[in-house]
Order: sequence, then structure tokens, then C-alpha cells
Amino acid sequence: MTCNCARDSKGTDTDYQYPAMRCEGWGNYKLFQCFHNNQCFCVDQDGDTISRQLTKDSANQSVCLGLLNEVSGKPGDLVFTTILPTSTSVTDDDYYDG
Repeated sequence: MTCNCARDSKGTDTDYQYPAMRCEGWGNYKLFQCFHNNQCFCVDQDGDTISRQLTKDSANQSVCLGLLNEVSGKPGDLVFTTILPTSTSVTDDDYYDG
């Protein structure tokens, strides 16, 4: 238990934080974060994004947990690692103009 989410939200005015990250009851970041327009993604214990954009239908908490275990290389041992993008090319799909 890291309580990073609780610490991070305590130190900021959440009215200006966008998107507002959701915390578990004990203060950790929820692994599966979703926002308006069905936009979701997985985060690590620091709240850093570790997946591409997902939909509520394509992923859930167990998918994020599986991703974290795969990234750590140690199933069942949650060693969190941030996944960096492999491409820096920009396409029309990279922007949401709502």
C-alpha cells in the first residue's frame, strides 16, 4: 500500500486537476481509470499511464493487474514499471478534438 493517490490529491486543488484520478479506499490509485466518453487506461502505483487508451468494454481491473504482472516479470509481485511509447510518429489518431 503506497497511498500515493491520497497524498497527491491532498496536495492539490482537485477542482483544477483534469482528469481527476480515482483512488481506492485505502489511498492507492485505482489501476483502471475511466473518464468521459468511455476513455479508460491502466495506471501504476504512481498514477502513471501504463497502457494505451482502452474502453470500458475492452478492459477492466483484472486486465490492468495482468499487465502490471507481465511488465514486472514476476507474477503476483506488483513491481510497477512505466511503459514508454515505442514510436514518436504523430498521426491523426493521436489527437482528440471532441
